[in-house]
Amino acid sequence: AHFLEHTMFQVGGIDVFDVFAARGAAANAFTTFGSTSYLFTCTDRFDANLRTLMETLSALDADEATIAREKRIIGQEIAMYADDPSWRGYFNLMQALYRRHPLRLDIAGTDASIAGLDRELLHRVQQAFYHPRNLILTVAGDVDPARVLELADDVLRPRRPGGRHRRSLVAEAAGVRRRFVAEPLSVSRPHVFLGIKEPAPGRGRRLAAYHVHTAMVLELLFGDGGRIEAPLYREGVVDDSLAAGVEAEADYAHAVLSAEVDDAALFQRRIESALSATAAVPPGPEEIERVRRKARGQHLRTFNSPEATAHWLLGQVIDDLPLDARTRAME
Repeated sequence: AHFLEHTMFQVGGIDVFDVFAARGAAANAFTTFGSTSYLFTCTDRFDANLRTLMETLSALDADEATIAREKRIIGQEIAMYADDPSWRGYFNLMQALYRRHPLRLDIAGTDASIAGLDRELLHRVQQAFYHPRNLILTVAGDVDPARVLELADDVLRPRRPGGRHRRSLVAEAAGVRRRFVAEPLSVSRPHVFLGIKEPAPGRGRRLAAYHVHTAMVLELLFGDGGRIEAPLYREGVVDDSLAAGVEAEADYAHAVLSAEVDDAALFQRRIESALSATAAVPPGPEEIERVRRKARGQHLRTFNSPEATAHWLLGQVIDDLPLDARTRAME
């Protein structure tokens, strides 16, 4: 999926990024565990840019020379990630948490996994997964919805049969695969990741509730002035690199705590003891209301940005969530 993302922007020997740039638009793409997203932002010539984006995804036009060049480029990208302590720490954590789930696999790929790719294989994958039945289009801005649908119908109207493909859910066993992983890298301070693996939440409102409630708990504990963050910050055990987040889909769920620290062993001991201590003290009404208000404010600020709004809409559709799922979960 990551390799195909790179090759889709080569059409007729032209780099499609140059087409967007000539119109003053900014285009990009990224691949996550669950999807590949192609996007652009612009202030004018919206119809032309939208048509270009959709036409770019309609067919694979890369030849063997382009594919060979992309193998070199992605190989360099993989080597770059291998030297990135945050990237390495995160995927070491995923490989420690999960036994079977493909979360264990690096999205960028490996030298071995990209070596055998050729145009025939990429073409088959593109034909299967880039069919309109698998595409989601979200638009946010001063646009005419009817015109957007008209353009999409014109460019994306299926010209061949296709199926709706979704990754099969993985029955991941409870418990973690490994409790500790260390990888030596030449860095001035250790990068430490702590993962908390939880049961799969399922789809719909249950998934939204897990996201919202876990994020609120993490804010209560590790946000600025949080129960655990505040004393550790005052003592110099952590600094502003401390971060906590939640990731989940229908068949997996985990929270991740990360930080750059001077003493990794001390950080681990203090975090584990603090988690044990705080679990015995339920949050009070004032704490709950504070994190609820912050969650609501962050959600509302999404709509200050057309780009952030489009990303939010995309996430709602991918996760099969009604538009009010997160706000209801905050109640």
